[in-house]
Amino acid sequence: MRLCTELLESFPPQCGGASVLVEGLDPGALRQLPRAEGMVWSQREVELSGTLDHDVLRVSERTIV
Repeated sequence: MRLCTELLESFPPQCGGASVLVEGLDPGALRQLPRAEGMVWSQREVELSGTLDHDVLRVSERTIV
């Protein structure tokens, strides 16, 4: 799973711009977000809490803004 600074206009969307790898986030908990072809995405801002180590964000909890 990746956290992207922007989404490309493909279907399903792909990362554009900078991104970081996200670990520890259960995609099954993201029920309210769109899904297609194994991808889950949001066009709204998403706030994640955790620790960043180089290009890996280890999530401790999730809040969708």
